[in-house]
Amino acid sequence: MNRQIVKSYIEEYKRNFDQVHDQEIYKWKAIKQFQDNFDINSANFYNNLDISLSKTENLLDSGQYFPKRMLLKNAKQSPERIRDIFKTLYDENFDILERVKNFRTDFKNLNTANFNDLNDYQYHRAVLVYLTLNYPERYSFYKYQMLRLCGKSRIHLPTN
Repeated sequence: MNRQIVKSYIEEYKRNFDQVHDQEIYKWKAIKQFQDNFDINSANFYNNLDISLSKTENLLDSGQYFPKRMLLKNAKQSPERIRDIFKTLYDENFDILERVKNFRTDFKNLNTANFNDLNDYQYHRAVLVYLTLNYPERYSFYKYQMLRLCGKSRIHLPTN
């Protein structure tokens, strides 16, 4: 990694902090909303998820991308199964790759049972949002295309 390039990005970030802050503060508000409200043992898990995810804006639903919508539809239909899927995802005693894989597989199976051929939209990006909301000190939001472009420009990121 070229430390000079990273340093230049940090300096650019500092110079444009007000603009970046205005554009990105909603992510921290989404984390705060989730942290203040999420309760895996809530008596009404559907309502708890709905309130907890209420400030996620384009992190979970935008354009033709609807992971939050499908999460809530499935939580309304099968709240205990969704609760179990999240308990497994949030269990840090297990490997992250295995938890993400299990979340996506279990959600896809449930979604197929509940809604037949509707897309579940639980791609890696959505699962990382769920992880970041719960563990912001360990995980971060990302968009694959932006990360890929960064890697093609000046910083070369590992592909694995």
